[in-house]
Amino acid sequence: MTILAQEPWTWTVYADGDRRILSVFTGGVAMWELSIDLTAEERGLWDAGGIAELMPLVKGIQQTPEKYRARQVPDPQQGGR
Repeated sequence: MTILAQEPWTWTVYADGDRRILSVFTGGVAMWELSIDLTAEERGLWDAGGIAELMPLVKGIQQTPEKYRARQVPDPQQGGR
């Protein structure tokens, strides 16, 4: 697992072979991290313009994390498998 880009305590993009995983810190008083595999479309956005292209996704996860729970993957820092 390799970190491709990061804004500490906000988001991190990991590479795991061909996979790209976006981890976003969310919450209010209690902060927690939600990690998702990027879809092919999201991966295309990442490849085209980096995190700037994914900021709407980051904001969406921060504002309504419950919408992304079904896409949650294990913590990438723990191996992401």
